[in-house]
Amino acid sequence: MAISELRRVVISPKSYKPQNIRKILIPKRNSNEQRPLGIPTILDRALQALIVLTLDPVVEARSDNHSYGSRKHRSPHDAINRLFQLLGKPKSPK
Repeated sequence: MAISELRRVVISPKSYKPQNIRKILIPKRNSNEQRPLGIPTILDRALQALIVLTLDPVVEARSDNHSYGSRKHRSPHDAINRLFQLLGKPKSPK
């Protein structure tokens, strides 16, 4: 059922309407209070994953090579190493 539904949405994306999110309450740490947590349906999560698989290569190809925020296979250490490369030159900005 889920695969046929995914196929239908891919063929006719304008017909898609997301399902209601399942909301549950989870306890807050170090408190007696609770906070809401929204859980998307399996179909919605599968569609989100499909969109990421489709768009991620395009975004990566068009992004700046020296952009490090929220990118796969990039870390703060990569950004720090790049800063050391740029600022370690004799005529680098102070």
